[in-house]
Amino acid sequence: MRIILRKADSCIEFRNNTEWINEESGNLAIDCGRLIKRFIKTMTTLSKKLCESIAAASNNKSEAAAIYRLIGNDKLTENAILHTHKKNTINKMVETQEEVILNIQDSTDLNLSLIH
Repeated sequence: MRIILRKADSCIEFRNNTEWINEESGNLAIDCGRLIKRFIKTMTTLSKKLCESIAAASNNKSEAAAIYRLIGNDKLTENAILHTHKKNTINKMVETQEEVILNIQDSTDLNLSLIH
């Protein structure tokens, strides 16, 4: 049996993030090509600065405004994003042909501010 471990840290830059985002979002369950392109551009921008606010992660004010418009767009729903991601994840799991796939998430939260 082969074990593949991948650690995801919310404050690091993804390697090849643009390629991954295009793979994950290219077939987003939305009937609007322009909206899908904006979603991919937004995810690419935000993934480069994961610990920053939208305003801080954006290259300029107009990009930040476009991201906020995207968030407010009724066509882009949580279900559409999650459905597409779930479908892609299942396809990748099937492609590996592994008998066991572990999805390990570490939600440990450390507060070191009280240590002197």
